[in-house]
Amino acid sequence: MTHSLSTLLVLVLLASCGSTAEQSVTSEPRDRWESAGVVDYEMTYGWSCECSEQSGGPFHVTVEDGVITSFVHVRGVPLNGDSRPLTVIDLFDRADQGRDLYGDDTEFTFDEELGYPTHISLGVSEQPADGGESLRVIEFTVSGR
Repeated sequence: MTHSLSTLLVLVLLASCGSTAEQSVTSEPRDRWESAGVVDYEMTYGWSCECSEQSGGPFHVTVEDGVITSFVHVRGVPLNGDSRPLTVIDLFDRADQGRDLYGDDTEFTFDEELGYPTHISLGVSEQPADGGESLRVIEFTVSGR
């Protein structure tokens, strides 16, 4: 009986270790974002990369009820196929994908109150010639507050 109890305890401990290891880098900030219930906001962001101004921004996006309603280049540069609008959820997903791709060669910062990503840095030391890529949220406003 004692042997079975010990085995059960070990299995429970192993199972709990596995579940925490599988959490993404954005789990806690994403929970804060979801708890805040923000669905209407405006965000200005830009990429620092070896890319054209059309691809790097800065861009301004308006989101209403969780859906992008406006997407423009801040300097009026015409958008092209590389200009992709991003929501906060897209930023979380990009951070997780970057962590999977670059491992420890990533850095993230998140807004303390709402949890949205404010800075994502990917592959900076792995791609020294072009400095990797980095996204920074320049301005963020919750609509209706």
